[in-house]
Amino acid sequence: MTDEKKFTGWKRTYIGLLNAATVICILLGIIINVGGWIGSDIFRAFTGFGSDSSRTSESSSTVTRNADDAIGAFDKVEGSIDAGNVKFVYGDDYGFSYENYPEKEVPKAELNGKTLKITQKAKNKKRIGDFSNSFKGAEIVITLPKEMAVDVDLHLSMGAVETKGVTFGDVKLDADMGSIELDTVTIKDMDLTADMGAITVEDSVFSEGDIKASMGGIELKNVTFDEADLEADMGGIKIDGSFNDLKAKCSMGGIDVTADDSDAKMNLSADLGGITVNGQSVGRNYKN
Repeated sequence: MTDEKKFTGWKRTYIGLLNAATVICILLGIIINVGGWIGSDIFRAFTGFGSDSSRTSESSSTVTRNADDAIGAFDKVEGSIDAGNVKFVYGDDYGFSYENYPEKEVPKAELNGKTLKITQKAKNKKRIGDFSNSFKGAEIVITLPKEMAVDVDLHLSMGAVETKGVTFGDVKLDADMGSIELDTVTIKDMDLTADMGAITVEDSVFSEGDIKASMGGIELKNVTFDEADLEADMGGIKIDGSFNDLKAKCSMGGIDVTADDSDAKMNLSADLGGITVNGQSVGRNYKN
């Protein structure tokens, strides 16, 4: 076999492998995109987290901190959580509670001035997924008085953030393995990042938003904002609402925008996937 034939054969093999890898990535992106848009339960089933994933039988080592345990006033919540979901709710006073945590891995909270600092450490941070169900149903609940809009800066290694009907100041949420779901919230500046999970913001108002999902879809449904910058590496982007300025980039997946304002400025690009604006296909790049 001549060198030229050997090179041609190697080239065909390389191209074949590259095409196969591309197809696999596209399929993975579609799966994640579907999970991001219509069901973060797919992801929760893997990690063992979710609001409906309470334990069927409580272990004697499971620890709960009641919501009525006293805690002082705060105007900011920050911290790092290795495992467990986080939820913000309204109540009569400030509160911090948790449930379904292993006895030796419970969250800890302390007031530093007007900042509530939360830490929760898991013994084995390197595990992928909670296959032993050690943290199944684990959840942290932060209670706020209705007149208080706190700033938030939280990092979650394994767990989701779910919050409905709360007004915040500036919010920064970073989830390594878990979804972010905000419903009927009001936020000043919003910075949301999910490495493996979907991001959903529904019936909400914010001023500026910086939203990125590495492996998962982004959906903004019935929202109002001034400007936002969205990026999805593997997953689709879907937006429906009223806004002034939108920038969105999608590496593997489509972009679907429905804008209430006819003069809304948009700069959209999709490397692998189409773009639809107000029901009309506009190709892979759109700027007005």
